[in-house]
Amino acid sequence: MTILCPHMILLSASQRLYLYSIPELEPIPAGGVSSIVPAMPLAEYDETILEPCNRSIWSALCNHHSGRLSTLTFSLHGQCCLTVLPLVGRDSDTFVHHSLDTYISRGSSRAIWVEENRPRVENLLLRGSTHHTKPDNYSGYLRLGRSRAPDPSRIWVVSVGELGLVEDLSWDEQSGRICVVFLLANRRHLLLADLI
Repeated sequence: MTILCPHMILLSASQRLYLYSIPELEPIPAGGVSSIVPAMPLAEYDETILEPCNRSIWSALCNHHSGRLSTLTFSLHGQCCLTVLPLVGRDSDTFVHHSLDTYISRGSSRAIWVEENRPRVENLLLRGSTHHTKPDNYSGYLRLGRSRAPDPSRIWVVSVGELGLVEDLSWDEQSGRICVVFLLANRRHLLLADLI
């Protein structure tokens, strides 16, 4: 589930995405019974058929979304994926899917995850990419000397050395600090690393 703005929510099921408008809610008086508010999706997308079911989700988003957005999805086999939607209004663009093994930490624009989690890993590799972009002419990109938004299909890799089974992963995008809790020889360990 991804809340896109105060008025919209994106839900994911196996190979399917649903965009809903969040209905206006009213307070319930003390002792009152809450009621079910029915909602129909504004748009849905089924990856198993060639055409979107209704209109495309990325064309039905709030007006203030002009870059690429992401959500977590699951494949038919239960594989967790970070899925980046196409740009708004560009039906020819493709989805970007990054497979991961249960642990992910998402910042405001970039994400980092464990792709393969095993009891003992000689060299654990964390992978990351951009998952949310602004339009190409965004002033922040121009200040960095970029003429385009980052490509969400590009993956960067961080080698963190020999670790055991990862139990938790956290990443602060602003400071660049990664925190990994892992189990090795029946003891929990904490690894802190700074991305520079």
